[in-house]
Amino acid sequence: MRIGPLLGALGVGGIALAFATQDVLQNLVAGVLLQVRRPFRIGDQIGSGEFEGVVDDINLRTVELTTYDGLTVYLPNAEVLKSPIVNYTRTPLSRTSLTVGVAYDADLEQVRQVLLRGCRAAEGVAVQPPPEVWAEEFAESSVNLAVRYWHAADIGSRWRVRSAVAVALKATLDEAGIRIPFPQRTLWFGPSGTRLPVALEDREADRKG
Repeated sequence: MRIGPLLGALGVGGIALAFATQDVLQNLVAGVLLQVRRPFRIGDQIGSGEFEGVVDDINLRTVELTTYDGLTVYLPNAEVLKSPIVNYTRTPLSRTSLTVGVAYDADLEQVRQVLLRGCRAAEGVAVQPPPEVWAEEFAESSVNLAVRYWHAADIGSRWRVRSAVAVALKATLDEAGIRIPFPQRTLWFGPSGTRLPVALEDREADRKG
């Protein structure tokens, strides 16, 4: 009986088995580290990589997550450990920024006060730290301001409060007579010709027509 081929076959089989069990061992070690470090617990709302949701189970192989779309995702422990982990449950407050554009002829200080008033009135916005409004950039068709406010850190509150803030800001701007401009371009006819502002929406409609 030839021993060489048998040993060679065993060697190849051992290498294949090592590769096959590599992921299993990595997830096992990562699972132990997650249990020791406890960056999150069952019931916490977390974000890991491109997934966000509620932790349903933590075992030695995977983290079971229910996303906010109602999907069940099994995340390998090794991938969770290698990715940034955001625990929304353990952080009481989180800050969100919403960009609002106003016309170039608007009084920016007045706009700041109006936006602050609207943001404070929105349901779910924290009193402390207080909301902030800062001029952010001179864009093509508007002056953009960043409205920054704090709210409960969970995902549901993030979207609910963001919607409430957007509705409140639009209402206060309308009440103050401050215009939110749409994108525009200025057309020039000849060196000394007339210039005509054209809305991008109208130009796109003419092109399609």
